[in-house]
Amino acid sequence: MKTNYMQSAAHKTLEDRQESAQTFKELFDPKCDIYLDSMDDCLLKWYGAYPERIYAILDGIIIYQGSPGPQGYDIEGFGKWLQDYVSKQ
Repeated sequence: MKTNYMQSAAHKTLEDRQESAQTFKELFDPKCDIYLDSMDDCLLKWYGAYPERIYAILDGIIIYQGSPGPQGYDIEGFGKWLQDYVSKQ
């Protein structure tokens, strides 16, 4: 798993979010679906994902919840968890 860092400006439109997601996909090549929040941030409010948080959701069930960022943001730890999880499937 690549560990490059990606930073994006605050999104003003859904198209901005889609462009950032596409850039993320091209940089990191995740082997999973990527979902985007709507511009009213309903997922952020629902999952309490502010300021940053990594979730893995399978069949509508949260199977991984990272610590709130930026202090608890651990992409390498999530990568290791994801590799372990996938290897057991």
